[in-house]
Amino acid sequence: MNRNGVRKGAGGPHGKTPKTEPEAGPDGSEVLTVRQAAQYLNCRYATVLRMTQNGQIPALRVGRRWRFRRADIEKWIARMPRYQKYKLHKS
Repeated sequence: MNRNGVRKGAGGPHGKTPKTEPEAGPDGSEVLTVRQAAQYLNCRYATVLRMTQNGQIPALRVGRRWRFRRADIEKWIARMPRYQKYKLHKS
């Protein structure tokens, strides 16, 4: 706890980090964080981060952080095959 009696790292009520809404970019498009993109895609944070680092998903680097335009993600999804197969094991 700090000197004001607030627990260190407490971001909101009950010590939970408050959920943030997507911000509007300069052109009016929604800009998402990695966490927001993971929620939008219904997958894990680590999956989005790995795909971003491998260049598999459209993203922008702002300083040390990654950002995603919702419109770019929607276009990326539309270009994907209906059922994309992934090789899970070596044969």
